[in-house]
Amino acid sequence: MTFETFFADAKLNPNAHIIKEVIGGYRIAEIETPLTKQGRYIYKLVNELARSRKIKQILRQA
Repeated sequence: MTFETFFADAKLNPNAHIIKEVIGGYRIAEIETPLTKQGRYIYKLVNELARSRKIKQILRQA
């Protein structure tokens, strides 16, 4: 499976576009390629999970 196939089938959080910070050394607002942005969103999710944050907290769910 390629990243393109993975992200074509993936259901990203509808609020993912709100992320504006630096992720993995790259400012998300400056990334133009959608596939690269989506990869950075996943990087952010994995990083937060590695810090033992709960998924509800990460996704800002009640």
